[in-house]
Amino acid sequence: RKADRDGAAVSAPSRRLVDLAQVIRSKNAGPLHLTLDIMFPDAATYGIAVQSPALSRAAIAALYAVDPATVEVIPFAAANAIKVVMDRPV
Repeated sequence: RKADRDGAAVSAPSRRLVDLAQVIRSKNAGPLHLTLDIMFPDAATYGIAVQSPALSRAAIAALYAVDPATVEVIPFAAANAIKVVMDRPV
Protein backbone atom coordinates (compact mmCIF):
# COMPACT_ATOMS: atom_id res chain seq x y z
CA ARG A 1 0.00 0.00 0.00
CA LYS A 2 1.05 3.52 -0.64
CA ALA A 3 1.10 6.15 2.11
CA ASP A 4 0.39 9.85 2.06
CA ARG A 5 2.72 12.51 3.55
CA ASP A 6 1.46 11.75 7.08
CA GLY A 7 2.02 8.01 6.69
CA ALA A 8 -1.67 7.13 6.40
CA ALA A 9 -2.48 4.32 4.01
CA VAL A 10 -3.76 5.40 0.60
CA SER A 11 -5.43 2.79 -1.55
CA ALA A 12 -4.73 2.66 -5.26
CA PRO A 13 -7.63 3.39 -7.59
CA SER A 14 -9.62 0.26 -8.29
CA ARG A 15 -9.60 -1.20 -11.78
CA ARG A 16 -11.99 -3.68 -13.29
CA LEU A 17 -10.60 -7.00 -14.42
CA VAL A 18 -12.38 -6.66 -17.74
CA ASP A 19 -10.42 -3.44 -18.36
CA LEU A 20 -7.05 -5.02 -17.52
CA ALA A 21 -7.31 -8.45 -19.11
CA GLN A 22 -6.93 -9.19 -22.80
CA VAL A 23 -8.78 -12.51 -22.48
CA ILE A 24 -11.12 -13.86 -19.78
CA ARG A 25 -12.64 -17.24 -20.50
CA SER A 26 -14.22 -20.03 -18.55
CA LYS A 27 -13.94 -23.66 -19.48
CA ASN A 28 -15.46 -26.88 -18.34
CA ALA A 29 -12.77 -29.09 -16.88
CA GLY A 30 -14.79 -32.24 -16.72
CA PRO A 31 -18.05 -32.68 -14.83
CA LEU A 32 -16.67 -31.58 -11.46
CA HIS A 33 -14.41 -28.60 -12.16
CA LEU A 34 -14.51 -25.17 -13.77
CA THR A 35 -11.46 -23.22 -14.91
CA LEU A 36 -10.99 -19.53 -15.61
CA ASP A 37 -8.16 -18.38 -17.86
CA ILE A 38 -7.24 -14.72 -17.47
CA MET A 39 -4.59 -13.35 -19.83
CA PHE A 40 -2.99 -9.92 -19.72
CA PRO A 41 -1.35 -7.88 -22.48
CA ASP A 42 1.96 -7.34 -20.68
CA ALA A 43 3.96 -8.02 -17.53
CA ALA A 44 3.03 -4.70 -15.90
CA THR A 45 -0.70 -5.36 -16.18
CA TYR A 46 -0.23 -8.96 -15.06
CA GLY A 47 1.71 -7.67 -12.04
CA ILE A 48 -1.17 -5.41 -11.02
CA ALA A 49 -3.69 -8.22 -11.30
CA VAL A 50 -1.67 -10.95 -9.62
CA GLN A 51 -1.31 -8.75 -6.50
CA SER A 52 -5.01 -7.90 -6.33
CA PRO A 53 -6.96 -9.29 -3.38
CA ALA A 54 -9.91 -9.61 -5.78
CA LEU A 55 -8.13 -12.59 -7.37
CA SER A 56 -7.42 -14.34 -4.09
CA ARG A 57 -8.72 -17.80 -3.31
CA ALA A 58 -11.13 -16.39 -0.70
CA ALA A 59 -12.53 -13.68 -2.99
CA ILE A 60 -13.13 -16.08 -5.87
CA ALA A 61 -14.70 -18.66 -3.56
CA ALA A 62 -17.09 -16.02 -2.24
CA LEU A 63 -18.06 -14.94 -5.78
CA TYR A 64 -18.77 -18.49 -6.89
CA ALA A 65 -20.21 -19.70 -3.56
CA VAL A 66 -17.71 -22.54 -3.19
CA ASP A 67 -15.43 -23.63 -0.37
CA PRO A 68 -12.11 -21.71 -0.55
CA ALA A 69 -10.28 -25.01 -0.08
CA THR A 70 -11.58 -26.09 -3.50
CA VAL A 71 -10.20 -23.02 -5.32
CA GLU A 72 -6.69 -22.92 -6.76
CA VAL A 73 -5.26 -19.70 -8.21
CA ILE A 74 -2.28 -20.44 -10.46
CA PRO A 75 -0.21 -17.45 -11.60
CA PHE A 76 1.88 -18.05 -14.73
CA ALA A 77 4.20 -15.07 -15.18
CA ALA A 78 5.87 -16.41 -18.35
CA ALA A 79 2.52 -16.09 -20.16
CA ASN A 80 1.18 -13.05 -18.26
CA ALA A 81 -1.74 -15.24 -17.23
CA ILE A 82 -3.63 -16.51 -14.22
CA LYS A 83 -5.56 -19.77 -14.17
CA VAL A 84 -8.24 -20.42 -11.57
CA VAL A 85 -9.45 -23.96 -10.99
CA MET A 86 -12.41 -24.66 -8.71
CA ASP A 87 -15.01 -27.25 -7.95
CA ARG A 88 -18.09 -26.70 -10.08
CA PRO A 89 -20.94 -25.32 -7.99
CA VAL A 90 -23.82 -27.82 -8.05
